[in-house]
Amino acid sequence: MDRERFSGYAGNSYMYEAEYSDQAGTTDYNHRNSTYLTLSYAAGAGKFSVTNTVYYQPLYRDLSDYRILEQFRLDIPLSGWLKVFTLYNYYFDSKTPLNTEEYTSNLNIGVGVSL
Repeated sequence: MDRERFSGYAGNSYMYEAEYSDQAGTTDYNHRNSTYLTLSYAAGAGKFSVTNTVYYQPLYRDLSDYRILEQFRLDIPLSGWLKVFTLYNYYFDSKTPLNTEEYTSNLNIGVGVSL
């Protein structure tokens, strides 16, 4: 395993949020912690790169109210100026303003051009 091809980052911060809900007709002002971890791998000769980032965001006053967000990205260069990429996003909220759980995910495929 070539350690120079791997990288990782971690961080932690305070987050103040205003959460508006159309369905509940409410606006909540919350204080959350936000912790993230990013791991990346870049294959040799610029063949591809993979990055995954995960966020964990608990509410300070109620740790059972948390969010998890994840983004996975795959980049494949086709030339020095053209690449294709895939993004997978996942979001989970353990307690919405309606007091329910919610999760969403989406997959994006695109083309990137460097000028």
